[in-house]
Amino acid sequence: MTAGSDLGWLPEVFDLGFCVTFARDVEPDELLVRMGGDPGAAVSLSAAEAETRELEDEDAGPIVRVGSYPGWAFAVEIWGAHGTRDEVVRAVSAKTEAVVLLRNANAVKRFVHAQDGVIVCSFDVDLPHLRTGSDPDRLLPHMERVGLAPEIGPDVDASQAMLSLAVSAFGVGLPRDEVQSGVLPASRVTTAAGE
Repeated sequence: MTAGSDLGWLPEVFDLGFCVTFARDVEPDELLVRMGGDPGAAVSLSAAEAETRELEDEDAGPIVRVGSYPGWAFAVEIWGAHGTRDEVVRAVSAKTEAVVLLRNANAVKRFVHAQDGVIVCSFDVDLPHLRTGSDPDRLLPHMERVGLAPEIGPDVDASQAMLSLAVSAFGVGLPRDEVQSGVLPASRVTTAAGE
């Protein structure tokens, strides 16, 4: 499998950052609810339109665009980190499994895996040996294969390794055309469902 297969284009397309939240066997509308959005208020937006609306009112909460990939629902934030908030991760992963990938404009890269409302493994991708969660070593074999363990390799592109880890360990992906240039249901999110 090539580095970042099915996701490797994200840093190029969203060069100022992204946060992608995946939930296994959940419908996109349900993922939106779990993240604190309202499917009834969702509108179809392109990435550029979502960015413009977010800039128009930065205090109103981040905008997430949702869709599906075989076996998963996904939510894409252009700059935000809403999906990495502990309460959001717990809500998204309730009775299922979630994976969250963050790379922001300050080059912070975060990987989070949760199951049944519990964070299983979470780490700063530049410091992968400092993992937290209920089972922080669960992904170790996959991390070793992509160059993130025991520590990040000197020639490893941390962003691509993070994306490759998600693909190899969980089989997630994104429909590039839809995410990059198509329209997807979008809504502002505030707090996660149940919070």
